[in-house]
Amino acid sequence: MVIHNLFLKDLTKGKNYLLSLFVAFLASCTIALLWEVFEFCSDTLFSGNAQRFIPEIEGIYNGGDSSLNLEGSMEDIYNFYVKPEGYRYALLDTMKDMILCLVSTILTSMALGIYCHFKSDVVFDYLICKENKLTN
Repeated sequence: MVIHNLFLKDLTKGKNYLLSLFVAFLASCTIALLWEVFEFCSDTLFSGNAQRFIPEIEGIYNGGDSSLNLEGSMEDIYNFYVKPEGYRYALLDTMKDMILCLVSTILTSMALGIYCHFKSDVVFDYLICKENKLTN
């Protein structure tokens, strides 16, 4: 609604809600990307484990501090990382986050697109105006 009213309201009348939904879709995916960059930077700068690259399994977990060695024997650590669930541990966390964002954004965009197709642009204007009246 914000994108529609701020940027796209002056476009020629018609089905410009599709452009609004597309821009909102791109904004949502960009936020997910920036979140993953934030996780990477915070893990790097503060020795964290937001991206789950340190396995949180018994016998290997070191408390999530990337400046410390993993606990457990070298054999335990090797046996974990030699398997696909071990060497894909961090990748699965990041990709799960990105896929969930993509799926939820697609579903929300589809639902809003269907709603907008059957309703006029007055709905957007009403919601924004109503919100402005409540805050003032």
